[in-house]
Amino acid sequence: MSSGRDFYITSLGMSPAIARDESWVVFHNPGQGGTRCESVSAHGLTRTDCLSHFLRHIREQFDSIVVVGFSAGGMPSMSLAQEEQPIADAFISVCSPDRIRLVFEDQASWWLRVDVFFAVWFHLCMRAGGWFELVPFKNFPWPPTWEGYMKPFSVRSFEIATGRHRSFEELEAEHFDGSLRMPPKAPCLRIWCVDDPIVTTRTLEHGRLEHCEVWWEKSGGHCGQFYWSPDCAQRLREWVLRACKK
Repeated sequence: MSSGRDFYITSLGMSPAIARDESWVVFHNPGQGGTRCESVSAHGLTRTDCLSHFLRHIREQFDSIVVVGFSAGGMPSMSLAQEEQPIADAFISVCSPDRIRLVFEDQASWWLRVDVFFAVWFHLCMRAGGWFELVPFKNFPWPPTWEGYMKPFSVRSFEIATGRHRSFEELEAEHFDGSLRMPPKAPCLRIWCVDDPIVTTRTLEHGRLEHCEVWWEKSGGHCGQFYWSPDCAQRLREWVLRACKK
């Protein structure tokens, strides 16, 4: 939900992971990164249709394409990796959730209610992205929590888009689960920090991690691995070169 100026995006773009003569671009789904939605659609955080359209448009221009998703952006990346014929050559997620509901429920149990911060941020992003005008809901995020605002807003959005009510749990498997349910069709790497303060390790689907290569970094917190870890970017470069040769 950023503009692409976040330190973790620029730290990757300026790192040894990407050669100076290689191209890279920041992609956002509609309603994020400064864009606005014009209609309500039945899509969650694992939405792949727009990214797929973009990748098909540029596919012939490049010998290899690698998709990197940070945080929630890793969820559509992992969904693409599980398609029968992935458009890209390799996929990487950095500190991305599996079931994001578990992340916010975990945050709601802390003394420091991080889900309150994300509820307010979610509200601001929905306003900026045009969703606030499309989804009749509370004028103010109160209570500003996962259960009080983010979750019911998401359910309401799908209800308007589809004409029927379903609980978040019923929507979750298709629209809000970024885990790998099966071995991906292309090389896939997932990177986490053992001390990530946002997506904690206890919220992950550990039984599904066997489907891809996993790196557990000791530093960097949430998405800061290419800034704080001295060799993570170089190791990533080597992994990408191997993956794209297969």
